[in-house]
Amino acid sequence: MLGVSVDASRDEIRRAYRALMRRHHPDIARQDPTATARAAELTAAYALLTAPVHAESAPPAPPPPPDPPPTTEVRADGAIVVEAPGPEAFMRVHDALETIGDVTYRDRSGFLQAIVQPDDGPLCTMAVAVEPRAIDTLVLVSLDSMDGTAAPPIEPILEELARLISEG
Repeated sequence: MLGVSVDASRDEIRRAYRALMRRHHPDIARQDPTATARAAELTAAYALLTAPVHAESAPPAPPPPPDPPPTTEVRADGAIVVEAPGPEAFMRVHDALETIGDVTYRDRSGFLQAIVQPDDGPLCTMAVAVEPRAIDTLVLVSLDSMDGTAAPPIEPILEELARLISEG
């Protein structure tokens, strides 16, 4: 198309392109109805021949799969063990509490407080301490009735909280 050899230099390609464009540009060859199409073909050929040559590259690697959700375990003493680092566990506990009640207080030291009403029982204050450890995070929970009556059993709430933490 440009009339250059296979091993032409970049400068030779540019000179050939410019010479042909001086003859076939639509502003110069006004009477030629094919001038616009011919100029477009020349420009495409020039762009192809002067584009940087890249080695055949492999398609980009797919993104890594997301980390699996942390496992949780409700211990017999009422604590929840979360197999996640402290900051991640704290955010998961916060989100889980938002699902089962209203978070009324949180601080960066790992303490959360929420108002919950378990299974048509009395309104309760739930205090949660998130304590990071070397390989996991311990979540300590207490539940107190707000109207002075006995608090409902905490075990179902702990199980629901642990399920929500692991679902994220």
